[in-house]
Amino acid sequence: MCIRDSVSYDGITLHDGYYNPRQRITNYLTQFSGVTAEHLQDAPFFEGSFKQDIFRLLDGSIIVGYDLQRDFESIGYECEPERRRDLKCYPCIQTADQPIGLRRLAKQHLNIDIQNGFGHDSVEDASVSMQIFRLFESEWEKQLEEMLR
Repeated sequence: MCIRDSVSYDGITLHDGYYNPRQRITNYLTQFSGVTAEHLQDAPFFEGSFKQDIFRLLDGSIIVGYDLQRDFESIGYECEPERRRDLKCYPCIQTADQPIGLRRLAKQHLNIDIQNGFGHDSVEDASVSMQIFRLFESEWEKQLEEMLR
């Protein structure tokens, strides 16, 4: 079960919605996710044309976010490492032994507070991830290009 949101490079929301897994949900982790059983009552299953639409949105795109591997695993999506821009893994952002969470990164680099309410706002998380990426984009892409040579 999850909310999967995507925003464009300019911060425009491309997808915002819930989907139902086929597996039985044993814990919604509502205190972190903000998701309850009611949110999923009429949500589609992540299959068929709905899944194809999401994968089509992702295919060929550079994907920016925080902890992307977990997201990809949850939807069964294979994404080449060179198309990932994961804030959790980028050394110029992550300088501590333990990864710095998105909430702290937002405060540190954008001077904004996020994730203060009941659960996460996944559109906000996606938008903030993109804003932070854009701060480091030219350096990030240059380093990636050198690594791929």
